[in-house]
Amino acid sequence: MPGIVGLGKAVELITKRLSKNMEYETWLRESMLSTFLTEIPDVQLNGSLVCRVPGNVNVMFKGVRAESLLAMLAMKGFACSTGSACNSEDAAPSHVLKAIGLSDEEAESSIRFSLSEFNTVEEVNALCDAVKIIVDQLRLATGYVSVI
Repeated sequence: MPGIVGLGKAVELITKRLSKNMEYETWLRESMLSTFLTEIPDVQLNGSLVCRVPGNVNVMFKGVRAESLLAMLAMKGFACSTGSACNSEDAAPSHVLKAIGLSDEEAESSIRFSLSEFNTVEEVNALCDAVKIIVDQLRLATGYVSVI
């Protein structure tokens, strides 16, 4: 009987912690996404905002090769991906992004950011600042002209 009660309490505590973590990750995600959409031209969220894992941000930066952005972010200490976590080594356009209707070019301009309970607001702000600068640099280098 004590084991059953203990297991019940453990499940209760884990459920509360998971709920709290999900709220925090969602808040970080919304902060990051808001910054991208309001401060960088020609950015598009990939997928649904509602039906989404709390710590997932997948966006397309039009006119930017995601591999270049990924490499430059890595040099600044940020780890991101151009594909899903299970296919992070695959250089082909994400089959998931293709399945939701993105072209090869759009999928190749998309990057995935994953957040967790261990990320801080300061880290997210630093990442957003780096993305803004790097996207501007990459677009300038390629002569990208905003479609707005």
